[in-house]
Amino acid sequence: MPRLTGSAILRSSKAIVRIECSYPRKDNGVCQVDWPTLAPYSSLLTGERFLLYSLRQMNDNWDTERASSLYYLGEFMHIEAAVVSLGPAPLRLYVDSCIATLTPDKGSTPRYPLIDYNGCLVDSKAGNSRSSLVFPRIHPDKLQIKLDAFRFPVGSISIFITCRLKVAETGGLPNPANKACFFQKPANVWTSVEGSNGICSCCNHGNCRGGRRWRRAAVSQSPGDHARAGGEIQMGPLEILAADAGRLTPSARTQGWNPSNGQGRPEQDGVDLRTMLILMGVVGAVALLLSGLLVGGAVICGALTIFNLYNRLARPSI
Repeated sequence: MPRLTGSAILRSSKAIVRIECSYPRKDNGVCQVDWPTLAPYSSLLTGERFLLYSLRQMNDNWDTERASSLYYLGEFMHIEAAVVSLGPAPLRLYVDSCIATLTPDKGSTPRYPLIDYNGCLVDSKAGNSRSSLVFPRIHPDKLQIKLDAFRFPVGSISIFITCRLKVAETGGLPNPANKACFFQKPANVWTSVEGSNGICSCCNHGNCRGGRRWRRAAVSQSPGDHARAGGEIQMGPLEILAADAGRLTPSARTQGWNPSNGQGRPEQDGVDLRTMLILMGVVGAVALLLSGLLVGGAVICGALTIFNLYNRLARPSI
């Protein structure tokens, strides 16, 4: 662009010059892409297959992405993990681990594991947590997680969630190393999103890779059972606010704090509608009874007065 020289006119025109930029590819073959912060992605090239991992906040119906990152205690955080694969064979997605921290550093303290032991939603077993996985899956390349909103008792109200995702061939069966399990409290049992619930038994002790039993099972697996390289994704910051009386749901958490809920549930102010109706009914019944007694007493007194007057008039005079 021509520079101004103080004159009111220009005697030159702008020029357009084409510039080509090139840079050497890294030896590891990883393509680094900057994706939007609200919808973090992780891309990985393994062999001849390109894998694109994503971790998104969804609305309650799981049909659109949630615009806000603000939650209240007592609400569900709907998180959908997914993978896009540019390859011929379909893949099944697994969330190997997830950890919550106050800062983007996953190694910072305090920290709280949400998913551990190669796919166990350990938060679902916490004393007052309602977290679970949505099953059956809507598609093998997606896994939907319902997290009961929580926060740490000290520090910021914001949390960061860092997850490690991986995939396996859909032709192989889920196994203790590649699984998606959550704890069903009514049945008091670990449940697998697909396959036998027996692969979730290691969620109780955490030894989901070691042990003679699991090594022997791995020998009989087909090559498609082995998980491909995974990717690590972080979402946040997510802001968690204390629930107020107007936002509490009937299934909100009970009092007391553990790492799964952050703080106790506030008590509700005032009297609910059902109690108010019962009180109004009792007051109405008492009022009706009292009015009946008053009317009955007046009738009886009036009858006695008329009877006495009649006796006086009918009595013969001397």
